[in-house]
Amino acid sequence: MAKDLVIRVDLDYVPWNQASSGSAEQHAGPAVLLRLLEFARNRGLRMHFFVSTACLAQFPMAGEVILNEGHDLDLLGGSGDSAAFARIGHEVRFVAQGEKDPLTVVSVPENLSLAASVGDRFSMRAWWDRAVEQLRRSASSDEVKCVALSVDQLAVYDAELKHLAGALDRLLAMGYTVTTFRQARA
Repeated sequence: MAKDLVIRVDLDYVPWNQASSGSAEQHAGPAVLLRLLEFARNRGLRMHFFVSTACLAQFPMAGEVILNEGHDLDLLGGSGDSAAFARIGHEVRFVAQGEKDPLTVVSVPENLSLAASVGDRFSMRAWWDRAVEQLRRSASSDEVKCVALSVDQLAVYDAELKHLAGALDRLLAMGYTVTTFRQARA
C-alpha cells in the first residue's frame, strides 16, 4: 500500500501588499523560499508549489527557479488568469483554494492555536506533532496525504526549517514517500 505524502508549499508573497510594521519576518519569504529549495535539493525531494498570480507576475523568476529545481508548480487561488504561468511556458493543472481546499488534508492554520508570539518555535513544534500524529493515524488509507505550508508562515515560525526537517524525518520513518499531486494523479 502506497503512503504518498504531498508537501504543498503556498507562495503569495508580494512585499508591497504586506503590512508595513517593520517586522523582518514579514519580508523573509524570498529567503525562506531559497532555503526551502535548498532543503528539498539536499534531501532529494520534489515538492508541489502553489503560487498566486500576483506573486508570479511580480516575481516570474520564482516560478522559473521552482520548475528548474524539478518541483511542480500550480495556481494558488481561483482568481486571476494563468497568463503569468504562460509567460514562463508553464500550464496550470491544479488550483489550490486555501485551507479548506479538497487538495488539503492537513494545513498550517493561519493563526497557530497556541497564541504564540512571532518566532515561538514551541507552537510550530506542537503543530507538527499534531500533523504527524494525524498522518500516522490515517496512514492505512490509500488516499494521498498532504501537508500544506505557507512560505510566509515558515518565515515567521520555522525560518531555519528545523521543525519541518524533524517532522519529515518522522514521516519518512513511517514509510511515507514524498510526491506531488501531478505525480500522484498522473
